[in-house]
Amino acid sequence: MRIPLTINTDYLPDWGTAEGLRELAQNWLDAGGTAADLKYQGGTFTLANPGAHINREALLLGTTTKYGDAAKRGQFGEGLKLGTLALVREGKRVTITTRDERWTAALGEHPTFPGRQVLVFDVRVRARRAAAAAAVTVSVEGLTDEEHADCLSRFRVLTDAKSSATDSCHGDLLVNQPGRIYVKGIYVETRKGLVFGYDLFAASTDRDRRMVSAWDFNYHAGAIIKESLAKGLISIEQVYGLLEKNADETKGVCYHFGVDETQGLTVCFCAVHGATAIPCANDMEVKRLEQLGRKGVICPDDLRGLIERHTGTATEAIAAASRAPLAIYHREQLTDAEMASYDWALSEVASIHPSVATLDIEVVDFPASKILGTFQAGRIRLARHILASRVRTLGALIHESARFVGDDGATIWEALAERWLG
Repeated sequence: MRIPLTINTDYLPDWGTAEGLRELAQNWLDAGGTAADLKYQGGTFTLANPGAHINREALLLGTTTKYGDAAKRGQFGEGLKLGTLALVREGKRVTITTRDERWTAALGEHPTFPGRQVLVFDVRVRARRAAAAAAVTVSVEGLTDEEHADCLSRFRVLTDAKSSATDSCHGDLLVNQPGRIYVKGIYVETRKGLVFGYDLFAASTDRDRRMVSAWDFNYHAGAIIKESLAKGLISIEQVYGLLEKNADETKGVCYHFGVDETQGLTVCFCAVHGATAIPCANDMEVKRLEQLGRKGVICPDDLRGLIERHTGTATEAIAAASRAPLAIYHREQLTDAEMASYDWALSEVASIHPSVATLDIEVVDFPASKILGTFQAGRIRLARHILASRVRTLGALIHESARFVGDDGATIWEALAERWLG
């Protein structure tokens, strides 16, 4: 009998021999196939699954027992049918032998759609003696040696593709296959610029299994790098170098790196640029830090974000440096006029809040002239240049004292005004 499938022969026109073999080999692996069950001779490639069994329902598009099984390479019940279509369209002969039947694939006219060529299977019942063997075998005839070798090269289990590290959730790091990306052991693509290869266990691919989404690759590669680093199979210096080059394979490490990894990257950064260097996003931050006596270094976003967890941001460093005094003056270094402004302002505020007189108050030069005063850790600092004006000195002292007494400054001004005006 002949079973026609409602799959137009023009479906997936970009699929050829490589894609067809990939789909059949994927199904064979998911059914428990091993290298011992493969045979290639005289242009015929045979994939056997001893102990397996399928029935005619396997020819229905969408029929699968693998849906929801994350360990399986296939999920949608299409591979056997679409892979066979691609091979037959390329002139290969595909035969599937089940426990009870032999299905031979061909292109033929659909009885319901005259003139329409579709994939068909000619089904023959096997002899009793043959039927006793419990196995499923798929044979592809008409292959070249190159086509067979290419098929094997796409499956890590069939090659010598060794890994140096395994993360049980995310995948393998492949040290000897730079740029080569697999998903669940099946080759997907080669990306230029990658230092390592990756076999991703949980990533998804596009319909043609030719591309992994950028997010999937970044996230899972980042986890694999963390695991490889933890096992000492790659060094923190290597990872730092990749981040410094803004390499694609380190785009996702930010999701996985913790204190130990970011601290290690910070040590690398300081070893290159100095212990007090600050990662920056642009030239403006670098120049501002230079003006404040600090060193800024422009870093790629991912590296900068990781190091900032320890050094703080350039914005924070600029703010802190702007408030750090360039010079601190003792009373004898101030002029009589400056001391008069200082003593008058302090006596006025202390008349309202006597505790202010007990504070540690310093007269300093700030890096930024717009900073008039600061209050931190029980210490008030006043900019020396404001001592030229009694009013400015009083205003700055009230502002900083208010933070000490838990006020907004308004009550101090009101109390002083009431006293001044009687």
